[in-house]
Amino acid sequence: MQVKTRKELPAWLWAAVDQAERDACAGERPAVVLSEVTQGTRARRLVVLDFDAWVTGIGAGGVDEH
Repeated sequence: MQVKTRKELPAWLWAAVDQAERDACAGERPAVVLSEVTQGTRARRLVVLDFDAWVTGIGAGGVDEH
């Protein structure tokens, strides 16, 4: 796993995460899929999850936060 730290993330990304959390049904894990599409090439996609929700979902001890 790679961790990249920034002073600030784009507001539109936080808005997308907030929307995913609002729209998720009970028991669903909210996620945002980001797609980069260029004609003639295969799309590249990233999945963004709230870290704390992800860690809770995989159980304690699954990630070393240091």
